[in-house]
Amino acid sequence: KVALARLAEPAPPAPQPPAPPGAASWDDAAFPNVGISLSCLRQFVAQSAHQLAGRSTAEVCAEVVKPATERAACSYAQLVQGRGERIGTATVFVSHAWRYAFVEFAEAVLTLERTEEWPEEVFVWIDVFSVNQHKSDERDFTWWSTTFREAVRDIGRTLVVLAPFHDPIPLTRAWCLFEIFSTVDTGAALDLRLSFAEEAAFARALRSGDFDFNAWVAAVDLERAEAWDPRDRANIMAAVQASVGVGELNVRVLAALREWLLTQGRRALEEVPETDRATSALLINFAELIDDQGRLTEAEPLYREALEGRRAKLGAEHVDTFRVMNLLGNLLKVSGNLEEAEVLYRETLAGRKAKLGTSHPDTLTSTNNLATLLQAKGAADEAKVLFREALGGRRTQLGVEHPHTLSSINNLANLLDNEGNFTEAEALYREALEGKRRELGKHHPSTLGSINNLGLLLWRQGDHSEEADKLLREALEGGRAKLGARHPGTLTAIHNLAALQEARSQPDEAAALYQDAVDGRRAVLGAGHQATLSSINKLAQLYKAQGQVEKAEPLLQEMLTTSRTILGEQHPETGDNAYNFGNFLWQQGRWAEAAESYDLAVNAYDAAYGGYHQETADARVRAEHARTASAHQLAGRSTAEVCAEVVKPATERAACSYAQLVQGRGERIGTATVFVSHAWRYAFVEFAEAVLTLERTEEWPEEVFVWIDVFSVNQHKSDERDFTWWSTTFREAVRDIGRTLVVLAPFHDPIPLTRAWCLFEIFSTVDTGAALDLRLSFAEEAAFARALRSGDFDFNAWVAAVDLERAEAWDPRDRANIMAAVQASVGVGELNVRVLAALREWLLTQGRRALEEVPETDRATSALLMNLAALLRKLGRLAEAEPLYREALEGRRAKLGAEHVDTFRVVNNLATLLSDQGQLTEAEVLYRAALDRRRASIGDNHADTLNSTNGLAIVLSRQGKWDEAEPLHRKALEIKRGRLGDDHPDTLASLNNLANDLTEQGRTSDAEPLYRDVLRGHRAQLGGGHPTTLGSINNLARLLQNLGKLPESEELYSMALQGRVEKLGREHPDTVTSMNGLASVLREQGNAQEAEALLREVLEITRAKYSMVHPDMLAAMSQLAAVLRQGAPEEAEVLYRDVLEGTITMFGKEHSETYVAMDKLAFLLSNQDKPDEAVLLYRRVLDGRCAEFGDDHPEVLTTMNNLAMALDDQGCRSQAEELYRSVLQRSRKKFGDEHLETADCAYNFAGFLKDSGNFLEATVMYELAVVGYQMVYGSDHQETVDAKDAAKLSREDALLH
Repeated sequence: KVALARLAEPAPPAPQPPAPPGAASWDDAAFPNVGISLSCLRQFVAQSAHQLAGRSTAEVCAEVVKPATERAACSYAQLVQGRGERIGTATVFVSHAWRYAFVEFAEAVLTLERTEEWPEEVFVWIDVFSVNQHKSDERDFTWWSTTFREAVRDIGRTLVVLAPFHDPIPLTRAWCLFEIFSTVDTGAALDLRLSFAEEAAFARALRSGDFDFNAWVAAVDLERAEAWDPRDRANIMAAVQASVGVGELNVRVLAALREWLLTQGRRALEEVPETDRATSALLINFAELIDDQGRLTEAEPLYREALEGRRAKLGAEHVDTFRVMNLLGNLLKVSGNLEEAEVLYRETLAGRKAKLGTSHPDTLTSTNNLATLLQAKGAADEAKVLFREALGGRRTQLGVEHPHTLSSINNLANLLDNEGNFTEAEALYREALEGKRRELGKHHPSTLGSINNLGLLLWRQGDHSEEADKLLREALEGGRAKLGARHPGTLTAIHNLAALQEARSQPDEAAALYQDAVDGRRAVLGAGHQATLSSINKLAQLYKAQGQVEKAEPLLQEMLTTSRTILGEQHPETGDNAYNFGNFLWQQGRWAEAAESYDLAVNAYDAAYGGYHQETADARVRAEHARTASAHQLAGRSTAEVCAEVVKPATERAACSYAQLVQGRGERIGTATVFVSHAWRYAFVEFAEAVLTLERTEEWPEEVFVWIDVFSVNQHKSDERDFTWWSTTFREAVRDIGRTLVVLAPFHDPIPLTRAWCLFEIFSTVDTGAALDLRLSFAEEAAFARALRSGDFDFNAWVAAVDLERAEAWDPRDRANIMAAVQASVGVGELNVRVLAALREWLLTQGRRALEEVPETDRATSALLMNLAALLRKLGRLAEAEPLYREALEGRRAKLGAEHVDTFRVVNNLATLLSDQGQLTEAEVLYRAALDRRRASIGDNHADTLNSTNGLAIVLSRQGKWDEAEPLHRKALEIKRGRLGDDHPDTLASLNNLANDLTEQGRTSDAEPLYRDVLRGHRAQLGGGHPTTLGSINNLARLLQNLGKLPESEELYSMALQGRVEKLGREHPDTVTSMNGLASVLREQGNAQEAEALLREVLEITRAKYSMVHPDMLAAMSQLAAVLRQGAPEEAEVLYRDVLEGTITMFGKEHSETYVAMDKLAFLLSNQDKPDEAVLLYRRVLDGRCAEFGDDHPEVLTTMNNLAMALDDQGCRSQAEELYRSVLQRSRKKFGDEHLETADCAYNFAGFLKDSGNFLEATVMYELAVVGYQMVYGSDHQETVDAKDAAKLSREDALLH
């Protein structure tokens, strides 16, 4: 106590010393920028070491500094200057925590003495010495946030003392945070230091491997910083937030920590003797440290050095050698070098099995690692075997609740999840989660990982988004509570929840979460880590999709800069990022910048793939076009702007068109051979490029003259034309030119198909018979080709989004005139059909071209192959689609495995195609396989399972297997009602399918209420005029016709026809279907004249519309023949023969449709007393239908009945009777006595028996027919009445005879 009192005694009174040159006195408002020399600090510590021992900086200030300076009321620096010590203007500002041990703090500052970059003399600003401790409390926060921050900037370097290293106090104190913020915000340098003792302890931790960098960094969060006075903390946090923000400050501080840590690691490694370096634990620990930071290129040579050293010193079979081999394999797998990683994993596994045995934990770890690599390579079958082997071993050796066992359960679940086997995967995920919750606790990192995995699985299944949301939020909250907001596991949870919210159309929450993930991953993992780049990319794409280009741009730029730095200029990922950023700049009209970015992509692709690869060529083309656009005065201008700013001023004096103007200068102009349709608001340069693609089209003559409104029309008079001129003169001109080129730009959402004037130009082309040609610019073609090859472009979704009814115009009157003109002609619906047909043909051309560029090794599993097959099926080109589907199926089985989810997606699609082709037997086999697999993997309620259920039910129904088909339809309907509600479109579709099935079974009375429910639902959901509603009206009309309710059927057919004419146009296929239906019911009601007129109109439409036979044309011919059977049988026969010939052309001789046509012709011939040919045709039909459907299918029974009648007409009565009896027996067995099919068979056989004089048995048959008709139609129906009358007459005849 006495010694301390002496030390605290001030020096003899002396005059107030002068401030050093440039220094300020604390008495004014300026900052006291005086610093003490390092020698002064060392002397202070040396003279009083025993008195300072164990005391904090706060205690040293209170018990030493303040008493020593109390009489002079000055700073300690000013005091010692009077004693001859060196002080000067501060060159280093020291930030530290006052509650840390002063001696160790001073030691950390004194490490500056060994830093070669520093000048000979350093003056350190330490608040304890530089500030007048008797007045420091008088400064308010305004002074700190202005004068103080400027002083930190002027000093130029801040030293932060990180003590203790395992949990640095300065990063938990608000004033230290403010000092760090002032450094970062003003651009001063940031330096991190440890005391000598802390440095030694830290080096030991590094060498021993006891230091966890990620956990250390994750614990650093400047938002948790505290202050003695809560008002200080509030002021400091507000100042930081108003400037760079706490998140950005975290990023910068942690970046400095990361670099400092690497320096410490390298320094420690340099101190290891060269002979021990390669086998040292430090080498491996340091490699793992930088590996964890994502700095793979730096970690790899260290791992290789360690592996070589261990092989040389310990031997290739040593357990430590295997450990390093495993670590290097892990790194190579993450780097994408899967081939070398596999070699190392297999060598490690074989070595550990030989050395340790198959059941050793390390061996099981190697088994698990090899499985994960094989899964990444797509070798799912072998991976699955290994995962199950690892899991079995761990369950046996470690127990079911061991963390490694639970990890294996999770890994196997992940593979099954990726395969689409969601049911087993979900069960395993839940098992792993329950075990981890019991053994590890609900907030353990591994438990949180399992919560996250289960949540992602449920999200992918699509049916459990609420439970998925709950689980992902639980994972996030648990991570924040247990691991901290900056732990990598927490950041993964944030990223995943963001992705879920994006998928659930919650862009604001998704953006906020992605931003949190980006900030955290930048800080903890570094800007170059793959996870960081993933979050940046997702956020950038989200902003881009929302049109927030100003937010998307810096993120895209960061991805490019980072990949250039981390991966190098010649890495393909750098090329992808450069290409994507170039596209972004191109869309902004920033051509010069885009060209530079494309050039980077060319360089990367050339190095990775070669100069002739498609990726390289695409990037080179885009770079050239960007340069051209940049150099041109038209760069960045729309066609409208070019017209206003270039064309109109150039032609103003002559008041003529631009074409006429340049003709006077000797340019070639001529009669237009191509009319160009485009959108004025699209970039002119790209539009012009699309037109210039005509130069490479071989079918064109040497010289082409294009009609472009900007150049061909006198822009000073174009506004004077009224719509009458456009609807007459203009349309005729389009017809005379003969070809219209439509510029589809941009390809992902073509502007011309949204503009009414472009619609009118397309309409004029279609309506006058001119050819329609679709084009893209070179750049758009390249981008489109990339989208096709990558599988990012969905043909059907793109085509489905095109609807010409959404077209708009600047003047609403123009749109009204155009829509009226179209509606009065072909109709908007029919125009949609024709334009979409042209789009599909164009897409086929583009798709085939892109498919040719897919490497042969990737073709069979490419998304493009599937998209192209789907498009061909949509176009009805089934024969062309089938080999593509089969190729895709074979490729996926070989590469992904027979049980993979993508494999069964192709199985299902091929089954659908075969069903469309009438190949029902093979379709049934494939549907059953797909359904069984999907039920096992994703459950009965998944949308994909329901799709397979529906497909199988339809195929079974078409084969007459109603006992199986109907339960499937009902199950699908029940599930959809429970999931989606009664009036959801999918539910109504299943209800309609069930109604169709019941109709096919002859249970028309059961089907009627279902069809009415479908119609009610569509009217409620879609409105009475929607095409789907009109289809439901048509379906109900057809059913009522079958029930004999002809007046209501006629009314509904008329309603459907009127709606379709108004909505779709008279020539639309659906309209033609309704015309056929109405004609049919009119014919049945005896109105043959009106029916004939309708059918001849249908025939005229279809013959004009289709150059070859078409189902609508054949249907009309068949209907017309039925009308003409009575009055004009010769013409009817000609039509039926044409129908048969056309059907054979379309479907082949063995198709079910061919048998229908053959049956109708045979029926007519039989009625024309031509039984011989009729019998031959009926026998062919019977053989074909028996082969296709089996012996008891309704169509087989109908054919047998018709053949029996023909044989009767031929005089072969015994054969006829045998057939009649066989038909009736099969029908009663198949359907029962109350079925319509049985009633018809009984009625026909009764007629035969009556004609044969067998009145008694005829009576029995008639009475059997009455039973069926009464059940189906009711007692008062004409069919029932006729059968009753026939039974009565037959009974009387039996009594007479």
